[in-house]
Amino acid sequence: MRQRRRQRLVILAVAFLLLAAGAAWYWYTGTRSEPQRREQQPPGTVAVPVAGGDIALGESIRPQFLRSRYLPPAAVPPDAIVRSSQLAGRVVLRRIPAGAYFREDDLAPVGAPASLSGLAKPGMRIVVVEASQISAVPGYIRPGDRVDVLAISYGGGMNPANAAAQRLAASPNTVEGGGSQPGDPNAASRRTPRPGAGMMMMGAETQMVAKLVGEDAEVLRAPETPPRAAGNPRAARGGERHLVLQMKPDDAHITTLSLAAGNSLRLVFRPFNERERVRAERPIDEFTHVTADVRRIEVINGVNRGYEQTTLD
Repeated sequence: MRQRRRQRLVILAVAFLLLAAGAAWYWYTGTRSEPQRREQQPPGTVAVPVAGGDIALGESIRPQFLRSRYLPPAAVPPDAIVRSSQLAGRVVLRRIPAGAYFREDDLAPVGAPASLSGLAKPGMRIVVVEASQISAVPGYIRPGDRVDVLAISYGGGMNPANAAAQRLAASPNTVEGGGSQPGDPNAASRRTPRPGAGMMMMGAETQMVAKLVGEDAEVLRAPETPPRAAGNPRAARGGERHLVLQMKPDDAHITTLSLAAGNSLRLVFRPFNERERVRAERPIDEFTHVTADVRRIEVINGVNRGYEQTTLD
């Protein structure tokens, strides 16, 4: 009886092993044949590479980011890239959603680094602004927005919210006007301030100036609101804290200088397809001329030229 029981156990163990091996072989052959079925291109179609998933701005394209979509020749978009070899290592200039095809306008030139310099289009510049320097609700700013940029200053050009500028003005090492030297007890920065001195209040003595420093800037990256999703990988860092703008060179340089002067920025949203500049010169429709004085005559004596007033009407 013990021998028969042992034989039954051996038979059951062998049957279980055979069943497990069959299941493993079925799974293995199924997973191996699935890519082969996907790689088979239907006759008369064109293989167009598309994004296999969302590709973030600034990412370098790798083979695992791509999959093929087979389309009839007439259905292939005229600006679509149809060769995967033209995409390897290229940096994307915008977010590519899953299933979208690729265009040359979406990609940086070959060899461009995966950095802000690689994102800048020819003839454009990139400006990075801290979220604290923007007087706006970050939740309204989205990548792809087109904005005009205003620089806001108060009084003599210093933003009262700029703590660094206030500390500089109150420092005993600040060289004041009128020849005062650091350490001079008569320097304005060492005098006992009167109540309220050094604080610029919004009133009659305060002047607010808004200057248009940039037009038609493209938002590449935007500050995020405090993350609400528990699975947000940037929850520990509080989300993206910078605004990345692509601007024309003159606008980029003026915006950077305005930020260095302590100004805060405000953004004005504009239509995504409008490229007209507010500061563009417009033709003058009417001219106003000063009434000529017919009694004023020009007298030329040799090489000397002068004007005289006649006594006759």
